[in-house]
Amino acid sequence: MDGFWEIPVQLKKELLDGISQGIFSYDEKIQIEEYLADR
Repeated sequence: MDGFWEIPVQLKKELLDGISQGIFSYDEKIQIEEYLADR
């Protein structure tokens, strides 16, 4: 599958919640948003 991995919905929700709460640094936020954009 060429490196494409689905992630559990709960993990995606937790990552998005973390972004909205400001838990992640700017660089982490960008990386997570890019990662989730395709999932």
